[in-house]
Amino acid sequence: MKQLLTVTRSSGANLYGWWTHGKPAIDIVNGIIHAKPNVAGKIIQDLLTIDKLPLKVEGFPLGTINPELIEIRFSTPGGR
Repeated sequence: MKQLLTVTRSSGANLYGWWTHGKPAIDIVNGIIHAKPNVAGKIIQDLLTIDKLPLKVEGFPLGTINPELIEIRFSTPGGR
């Protein structure tokens, strides 16, 4: 999670929310990041290279015609 926060903060993006599933051990982590279009690609690249944390990453533009933000959704294997 520390690496995830570092990626988000270093790019000026907003970690909109993250959720864990599984007790007592955490099995799945899901989350959403809102980022400006000019840094979204770098964030996705950084998320895919976090050590020892395989993530599924998806991006979706928010806004019509010219997206103002990109919603980046991430989850560990087994997440939605």
